[in-house]
Amino acid sequence: MAYFGNWEALDYGGSGYDCSAKVCDTGRVFWNSERKDMGVHVKLPASALKALPRDAVTVLCDLVAMQGKASRLDVAADDFEGLLDMNVMREKILRGEFVCRARNGREERSTFGQPGHTLYFGSGRSDTLLRIYDKKAEQARQGVDVSFCKSWVRAELELKNDRADGAAQYISKHRGDWHIEAAGWLLNFLDFKDPGTDSNVSRWNTSPWWSLFVEHAKKARIVSAQEERTVEDVKAWVEKQVTPSLFVLEATVGHDEVFQMVAEGSGRLKDRHKKMIDDYNKMLSAMKEED
Repeated sequence: MAYFGNWEALDYGGSGYDCSAKVCDTGRVFWNSERKDMGVHVKLPASALKALPRDAVTVLCDLVAMQGKASRLDVAADDFEGLLDMNVMREKILRGEFVCRARNGREERSTFGQPGHTLYFGSGRSDTLLRIYDKKAEQARQGVDVSFCKSWVRAELELKNDRADGAAQYISKHRGDWHIEAAGWLLNFLDFKDPGTDSNVSRWNTSPWWSLFVEHAKKARIVSAQEERTVEDVKAWVEKQVTPSLFVLEATVGHDEVFQMVAEGSGRLKDRHKKMIDDYNKMLSAMKEED
């Protein structure tokens, strides 16, 4: 708790915990007085992060270093150059000139003459939700002076569960240039296209203004911590979960049948399995060279 400076204990819990405290005014820390195995749950909205004497990336890296696991992480990029036009993007969507990994989306506009426009890609229940919205209008409604900019549109990826933790792990390992990969995450999720002659929209060229916004990034997917498992991780999991079943098979159908099942598994390897084998062999080679 000392990491967040001054904090205030509250007389109620939340999020499944029976104790909580307020940190950085709008931040919350939850824990269970009887269940230490539940760990500590931390919620830090943007307003709480601003109150800390460290930048958001440093806070994230510090929490990951404390063996923290991210269950939600919002990654945002702002456009002040006028590259993103809300109406242009809306028309692109209506004409089908885009490719998106989400199956659904929606639009939200402010009413009664107030400015404001948001495009949503994905569901709030999914592990990835993209919001693109008029940040200048939002700030103006809150009384913030936004006269410094002619345009301010924000694209915000809301990541949850394994995707949030995978992104947090990547950022903590690539603190200096993580934003390059993050631009690839955005492009991989949503790609606005200029019409072409190919019947497959995904093979149309990316719209120049969208390409500029993502800084000509290459598409990249978020690799979850589970996908980054090592050979040692697999060995530990097999020893804990599978060895009783293997013993049953060995005692009934015999060695040959078990080994045949293992051999047939080679045809079902995915890229992450091949990477584990390759990384392990490289480690062995490096150890031999050191000897």
